[in-house]
Amino acid sequence: MKLTILRLEHFSAQDQIDLGKIWPEYSASSLSVDETHRIYA
Repeated sequence: MKLTILRLEHFSAQDQIDLGKIWPEYSASSLSVDETHRIYA
């Protein structure tokens, strides 16, 4: 099995749904990414 980890720079609609399930206490607009704050999937 091969695992690929990618840095998310822009969230698709599905990404926002999935992130809402992982972190329900945060709104989608508060999950902004930049060089300091990164999200990998």
